[in-house]
Amino acid sequence: MWGSLTLLVEWEKLETIGAYKFLDPDHVPNLMAGHIRLGSLRHYRKVEDRKLRDEMEGAQNYFQSEKITIDPRTGEGEPVRAKLAAIGIHARGRTTFVNSSFESQVGPMHIFSYSVGSLPKLAAQWTNYDGCVEIIDQERFAQSVLESGVLHSGPVIMPVRQMFRGILHGAVSYDAIPLDIVREEVSEPSPFRKGPAFSDERESRLALQGPVIELPDVIYVKIPNPNEVFQVVSSGLAGPYCRTSLGAPVS
Repeated sequence: MWGSLTLLVEWEKLETIGAYKFLDPDHVPNLMAGHIRLGSLRHYRKVEDRKLRDEMEGAQNYFQSEKITIDPRTGEGEPVRAKLAAIGIHARGRTTFVNSSFESQVGPMHIFSYSVGSLPKLAAQWTNYDGCVEIIDQERFAQSVLESGVLHSGPVIMPVRQMFRGILHGAVSYDAIPLDIVREEVSEPSPFRKGPAFSDERESRLALQGPVIELPDVIYVKIPNPNEVFQVVSSGLAGPYCRTSLGAPVS
């Protein structure tokens, strides 16, 4: 633990690169107790906070630059018909699309997101959160969730290994843009792609994929020994752990 606020302010200049979870300070004790909150991709596509909402979260959107007419019997519009079929849209008879939009999505997943980079720069991005927890070892964290994590969702209490078919872990890219279904090839949707507007978040994430039963949009996973993977940086309070320690102005 740092000894003084002055030391914390000086520490800002080191531009330390790390992995950080920014959150409401009221939720810091829960995370430090090993309670991991994960949201579904559907949840983040529809979340009310526009700063967090990304309509292309785990999805690939398409538009049409010109009228599309498809007729499976005659082969009319065959190249576009094949593209639409690849994203799950099937024309049974002669069909015309005008000013339509289309979307393909990844399967059910729940994610835990955090940011990787310089703490002061990230703190300047996440000004709506005064709490911050460092993830000391990202790989050990992912391993703990997969091998020792226990899902707590209402009456359901089950090891993560039994509830989900797998876990993905990686950095997010910010190149998800709508594509022209007429002139461009289809692109596989990914839980690790977001829109360019979110690039300052420098996000990495864990994605639990393929739950064996339908789950609510928000779930909690409990991991053992959270102090081995988490460390409080800011609790949002005045004193040694405060907003100043994150390199951003105190609001």
